[in-house]
Amino acid sequence: MNKQLMVKYLLILAKYLFIPIAIIIVFLLGYQRLSDIYGGIYGWDKGAIKLVPLEFFLVTISYYMLFFVLKNNRYRYFLALLPIILFYVFYDYYFVSLGKVFKLCDLSEIPELIDVLPFWQIALNITILLHVVFILVINLTRVWYRYLLPVFIIVGFFVMVSIKPVWYLDGLFNPFSKFGVTQWSDQATAQNGYIASMLYFEASMTNSKALANELYGDGIEYEKSQTQLAEFLKEKNNKRNIHVILMESFFNPQLFAKISYSDAIYAKEFSAMLTNHENAVISPVFGGNTAQAEFEVLCGVPALHKYSSIEFNSFTGDDVFCIPRLLKSVGYRVVASNSYKPSFFNAVNAYKGIGFNEIYFPRQYAPKSNTYMDLVDKEKYIFDGDLFEQNLAFVKAHLEQKDHPPIFNYLLGMYGHLPFTMNENRHPIRLTAKAGKKVMNDEFQRAANQIFYRTQALANYIEKLTKLDPNSLIIIMGDHVPTLGGIQFYEKMAYRNNEEDSIHKPSAFYIINSKFVKKDGLHQYDLITMMFDYLTDNQYCKTYPCQRTHEVLEYQYNMDLARALR
Repeated sequence: MNKQLMVKYLLILAKYLFIPIAIIIVFLLGYQRLSDIYGGIYGWDKGAIKLVPLEFFLVTISYYMLFFVLKNNRYRYFLALLPIILFYVFYDYYFVSLGKVFKLCDLSEIPELIDVLPFWQIALNITILLHVVFILVINLTRVWYRYLLPVFIIVGFFVMVSIKPVWYLDGLFNPFSKFGVTQWSDQATAQNGYIASMLYFEASMTNSKALANELYGDGIEYEKSQTQLAEFLKEKNNKRNIHVILMESFFNPQLFAKISYSDAIYAKEFSAMLTNHENAVISPVFGGNTAQAEFEVLCGVPALHKYSSIEFNSFTGDDVFCIPRLLKSVGYRVVASNSYKPSFFNAVNAYKGIGFNEIYFPRQYAPKSNTYMDLVDKEKYIFDGDLFEQNLAFVKAHLEQKDHPPIFNYLLGMYGHLPFTMNENRHPIRLTAKAGKKVMNDEFQRAANQIFYRTQALANYIEKLTKLDPNSLIIIMGDHVPTLGGIQFYEKMAYRNNEEDSIHKPSAFYIINSKFVKKDGLHQYDLITMMFDYLTDNQYCKTYPCQRTHEVLEYQYNMDLARALR
């Protein structure tokens, strides 16, 4: 082979192999460093900058698909990498903002996001997306046959993950596990890479649905155990009422160590009630996805999102052995009052499957339904105080009925949702928040000011409810803490002094027979044990394990979701 021909081949190799591969390697290693520095997912794997084999393989395929389509473009080395860069940035932005790793099934939440996000955020995201599409489209060649291979590869991956997930799991993921890929967890995304983990989760989720249905071959035993539990509750039940109030983004702004306030955060009526009995309950979510918190509270198992991003989206209305169904089977009136829309997170099917046969929404969102709730000032989210007054009237009417059954009163408040709008005619701004000498942004100011009026309303509700129903269990908690400035903001402002799981700890209050009690550190799925132990005068925890192992919790989760998915 002559020298001229060798140079030609080397130039071809450099053009189509060496330069693209070098760009990909530099990007992957460089991005890991940036993600680590700025608090992204790779920050989980502190300082371990490495080339992950499966992720490198998938990124290389993605890069070359666009690289060859952009055959005649002088900027194609960069343009072929642009979608991958944007995907990685989006992945970390999602993590920093919401405290969880993005999964394809999260796209099912788009209708809910559009429903609750401010218009400017929706417009900004659409504008960015359109600009990226425009840049790529104007650079794509019109030679149609060049698209065949990329389209075939993309469709092939989606078919494999959706129809034959084991092909991805056994054919790609598991073989690469010999070279450093670990089994799935959110935190393992740092070791596995973003694309590899996203595809792995989707394949596992699809495969798990089939496994869950197989597992439910053992459903007879599970049903038998739940029937025995219902019999136990019926025999030991003291027939006292339970009130569970879940409040959107309810948190204590005073727990930010580096933020000060010009006035009291909690209303004086509420502060006087507490006497050092505020608890931290552990939520499965940060900054959003209220339905995950609802699932844990009502079903007593962790929201593992094995079969969908949001467990409620898996419910078809079929019976699931959750708290309301068990209580209904022993004679309770089980009532769900949701202060937002019936379509939000598949609420109607989920509540029916969980066991509620009375479900109420504001009449403005459910005009054809029989309901007691009304949007008093016509805002999007009903103010907590208005919601509490209406719920008190409902409970009072129930308790005044002759020979009324005990009641499980579940109430979901949505006031306090992003963007923390306030009717300043009713609730004027009364305090200013600062970090050092810097005034906090408007969003934080509104969220903090809301808390004063929310706790004022809550104090009034607790006082009236305990007088109305003194011998009862009242559980009040936030579904999650609000997003505010994201995970880094919470760390920078030292929320709960950055203790373990701090961003998953909204405030909670437990009132047993009219007295506040301290039970710190419970998960939301642990509240089932508190309820059942209360109803059986402490007999439940003597008969059933109140400290359940992860294996037991996962088994119960699989059993419940297998029924929900039917």
